[in-house]
Amino acid sequence: MTWSLERPIRVGSTTFAAIVETEISARNTFSYLRFAGQKRPRVVLIAWEHRIKAIDLKGRVLEAGDVDVRYPGAIAQLSALV
Repeated sequence: MTWSLERPIRVGSTTFAAIVETEISARNTFSYLRFAGQKRPRVVLIAWEHRIKAIDLKGRVLEAGDVDVRYPGAIAQLSALV
């Protein structure tokens, strides 16, 4: 499973981006290969006035350190884009 930072959306002076996890699988089923993929949002990042807030899909605010442990570099990527 891999993660990526989706293309940010800017609304006024606030920028929103989602961290999504992507999973791709392949199966050999007799005479053909079957591929499947899933993309699931995990965290929403909100950036404004040199601050970034991370919120998971259950509405819990996450600490920047926790986000960096699970998704290394995601906050830095968003900071570079803002």
